[in-house]
Amino acid sequence: MAWGKKDSLGTDEKLDTILGKGTSCNGEMEIVGGIRIDGRFKGSIKASGDVIVGEGAHIEVRGEDKELS
Repeated sequence: MAWGKKDSLGTDEKLDTILGKGTSCNGEMEIVGGIRIDGRFKGSIKASGDVIVGEGAHIEVRGEDKELS
């Protein structure tokens, strides 16, 4: 799983899940594929694909999750 911040997707990137702007989620997410987060998330994320954090998103991950750079 790769973590990253970006505003738009490249042509070769595929996302299976989107947490949209104005949406909040607390808890554990386990995703097959990639996810883009544009809203608020607090908890744990396990994804087999990329985790994209959009500009303006607010996330708090805990546990063994990788840190954003």
